[in-house]
This record gives sequence, C-alpha cells and structure tokens, in this order.
Amino acid sequence: MMTASEVQDMIYSYGQKAAISRRSLFLPTVPVGDGSPHLEIGDGKYHLVYSERGMEFGRRSSASIDDILYWYFDSVTSTLAFNFELENRVEGQDCRRIAFAKKRELIHSINGEWDERLALEIQKILRNNPFRDG
Repeated sequence: MMTASEVQDMIYSYGQKAAISRRSLFLPTVPVGDGSPHLEIGDGKYHLVYSERGMEFGRRSSASIDDILYWYFDSVTSTLAFNFELENRVEGQDCRRIAFAKKRELIHSINGEWDERLALEIQKILRNNPFRDG
C-alpha cells in the first residue's frame, strides 16, 4: 500500500496533466468538517471519507489506488466542469451537456482509461434522467 504522502504526490502529478491547481487538489488525512473528503488508509484498503461537522456521511473504500484516484478526480472534475458550464452557459440547453463534455475532457487528460468508465456512468445518468433542453 502507498502512504498518504505518496497518494498526495500522485494526485498532484495527475492534476498537473489537466492543469488543475495544486491548491484545488489537497487531500487531507483528517476530517476538515466541511463535506470534503479526507483519506484514510487501513485494513488493506484506501478510504475516501466524507464528513461534515463531525458526522460521516459517505465512505468509498477500495484496495485499488486507481479506484480511489478515479473517485477523487470524479469529484474534483465535476466541480470544475460545472463551474466551466456556468461561465459558458447556453440558454435553453441542459447544463449537463457542457458540463459532462468538459468533465470527460478533464478526466481523459488525467487518465485516458478513466474516460470509458466515466462515459458509462454518464450514460447511466442520462438513461434515468435524459437531457431536458428548452
């Protein structure tokens, strides 16, 4: 297993591929309490733990560092993609059209293998909640 410091170094390295500022990529190892994730390593697994005001509300665990990095960057790129959409909004168009395209672009630049995984997740979202333009 990698140490938290090694994981953080990987995050910075991956983020650099998509020109994401280091300031946006810090993954603490203790709860911040604002709903953002922190990293725990134990029991042969990595854990992305989400908590707010002392209450844990989410945990994603895997022995695979690739899963943890994907989940982490899924969240980071979502924020960036929807901020991009807000700055480039097309009236009458479902905001997810621009955001999903931007998110795929960012994910692909970080790790091309993740793009297919993300595409399948987006397809599932759109199957259940299709675009609503107009």
